[in-house]
Amino acid sequence: MLADALHDVKVGAAAEKEEATTTPSYLKITGGGKDRVIELQKQEIIIGRGTKCGIRLPLKTVSRKHARLSLRNGEYSIEDLGSVNGTYVNGKKVAKCVLRNNDQIDIGEVKILLYEDQTLQKA
Repeated sequence: MLADALHDVKVGAAAEKEEATTTPSYLKITGGGKDRVIELQKQEIIIGRGTKCGIRLPLKTVSRKHARLSLRNGEYSIEDLGSVNGTYVNGKKVAKCVLRNNDQIDIGEVKILLYEDQTLQKA
């Protein structure tokens, strides 16, 4: 009986975690000549100017593999991958940072806004 109760707790917590990650999240990318809105659909995305990056920013101020955007436990985070010009969140240089709704990420001359909101429409 106790094992069943513990199992139910784990299932319940797992269900809450799954529910927390099902809210659509978007990135609004501006600057660098091409503005766009993309829906985040992967657990991890590399941002950079390299041809194999999930989000490609082909600018000289962006490193080939500039930053990693990842989803863990229902939270997005950004991690600088040793870029030359750095990664900034809300104007502060970061090595790694948990992101919140409406945070602004600056990579080179590109601004990326994180939206965890179903009302944002794709452009």
